[in-house]
This record gives sequence, structure tokens and C-alpha cells, in this order.
Amino acid sequence: MLEVKNVGYTYTNQYQTNEVLHDVSCTFEQGRMYAIIGPSGSGKTTLLSLLAGLDLPTKGEIMLDGKSMTAMDRDTYRRDTASVIYQSFNLFPLLTALENVMFSL
Repeated sequence: MLEVKNVGYTYTNQYQTNEVLHDVSCTFEQGRMYAIIGPSGSGKTTLLSLLAGLDLPTKGEIMLDGKSMTAMDRDTYRRDTASVIYQSFNLFPLLTALENVMFSL
């Protein structure tokens, strides 16, 4: 089970501080399908990045089977458990799918 408890995420650039997520709580059970919907700029991609372990929340916590994301090896988590496929996945158009995967090696 993946649990999101009172998660907030804030980022700062040179001009401003933006709170992208504010007190988000939800639970995802294994074997069920979920949709994260909302208007553009509402934090959907940010939430998915946090769920995939690409970053950590600035507030609250994300737990996988009772273990906090901050206490786990997120590289192993991403390798063995979670992945993200973005809408714009930036593949090299002249390479095959396998060649694109192998390119970073």
C-alpha cells in the first residue's frame, strides 16, 4: 500500500516561491487502478514524481507498506517498484526503443 499523508511540496526559483501541493492525503492499494485528474498546473505531475521517488515532499510523508520514503533507498525503489512514463518522453526518433533505453548506458 502506498500512503500519502498531509504532503506538501514547495519550490523556489529566483523570482518566487510556489506551493504546488498543500496537505494532500490519499491511499493507493495494490491491484487497483487510479486516475489523478485536475486542471493544468494543479500539481498532478509533481505528485506523480513524489510517488515515484524522484523527489521528497517538503511537508508530510509518503509511505510504502508502512515504511517512509525518506528512510528507504529511493534508487532501489525506482529500480524495483515504481516508474514514470511522461507525456513527452523525449526519445531519439531515429533509434529503436531498445537503442533509446541503452543510450544512457
